[in-house]
Amino acid sequence: MINRAKSRLVRLFPSPRLLLQIVEQSFATIAVQALGAITTLSFVHLLPQSEYALFGLCIVSLNFIVVSSDLGLGASMQFFWREAVRGGVAFPIRYRAILRLRIWFFGLSSLIGLSILGVMIARHGGTTATIATLLALVAVTGWLQVKSGMTVSLARLGMQLRHAYSAELMGSLARAALAGLGFFLLIRGAWFPLATMGATTLITIMIARRSVDPAVYRATNAQAEMKPVLGYVLSTMLGTIIFTTQDILVYSLASLHGSSQVIAQTFALGRLAAIFVVISGVMANVIIPRIANLSSDGHAIRNGLLPPAIVALGCAMLTALAAGFSDQTLLLLGSAYGGLRLELILALSAASLSLVAQMLGRFNRAMGWVKIETMVYLVHIVAIVGVGYFSSFTNTRAVLTFNLILSTFSFVEMLFITCVGLRTLRQRAKGEG
Repeated sequence: MINRAKSRLVRLFPSPRLLLQIVEQSFATIAVQALGAITTLSFVHLLPQSEYALFGLCIVSLNFIVVSSDLGLGASMQFFWREAVRGGVAFPIRYRAILRLRIWFFGLSSLIGLSILGVMIARHGGTTATIATLLALVAVTGWLQVKSGMTVSLARLGMQLRHAYSAELMGSLARAALAGLGFFLLIRGAWFPLATMGATTLITIMIARRSVDPAVYRATNAQAEMKPVLGYVLSTMLGTIIFTTQDILVYSLASLHGSSQVIAQTFALGRLAAIFVVISGVMANVIIPRIANLSSDGHAIRNGLLPPAIVALGCAMLTALAAGFSDQTLLLLGSAYGGLRLELILALSAASLSLVAQMLGRFNRAMGWVKIETMVYLVHIVAIVGVGYFSSFTNTRAVLTFNLILSTFSFVEMLFITCVGLRTLRQRAKGEG
């Protein structure tokens, strides 16, 4: 009995190698996010509130274009890599099909995202030259971020974790250096942070590509593998669209009903909430690649579910700490954002729920539990419409309350899909036994 308990305890806790990878990735992510925070906060203080509002709109649109052009393709890389590990079709062929679809989806999402962005900039007094410049920068930077994400993901799936985070770290260092230059030269336009983001993303691509197996880029006959990739993506498409449009939906409603101050405050508080990205990096950059290289479902489940449980506790502690020292936390944003104590708690709570939901969602997709996503998100759409109809978006508190409700929905939905997936695996194991 004692030996069995010890055996279960050993299996529950990560191996020394995994712990080392988690520690290394955590330090790398903290460094990247610290540099990102310094960069972002420098822009908060450098840009006038009107320019920072434009920058916020551009970032939201950029994120929409990048993530909505994914539509589950990033998760499919992890799933099909795991299928290849378990004896399925060679991954390079599937990767070519994934890349081809990503190009098509990027074109479509850019058309939608840039159109919405142009209208929002015009509503806030942007000139034709400003609109053209910002749209071009968002489009170019968006594609570079797509390529960067796919290249770094390939490095991680090949378990070249140090090469992957080194590439991201060098990109962040370069961006911080350019931000410092902009601060020194007093470059106060919304275009500058976008331009630095694009240039430094290119640096990340160049470094990460060195650790990727060249065979991945030489594969042909991708057309034959379009059907299974499309089948996976169709199951995840609606969920990805809803997830990616949440931010742009919130900012669009704030833009229609609120002032530039509301947009700037919402975006600035969101930058503080980005601290949770440090935690999510471990799941996306260490745990998921490890799961993709495990053929055993039991090992994959243990590796995939323990981190979200730990993160949920950590997020609750960080949110409580920020609530207890809200004035000091808000000082990071400057005097223009003082007094937003409740708004800070709303933003951090939403980020916490969204983070755990993302971690569960990544695990679900890596395991291939995607069949019921469409049904779940149809319910999500009805809930969003109902809540949105009775919500107000004229002040920052109302906007962040709406965002918190959406994050709560996402968490409950991802947890439900996880439970259904575990139940299906258990029933399958009983049938085979």
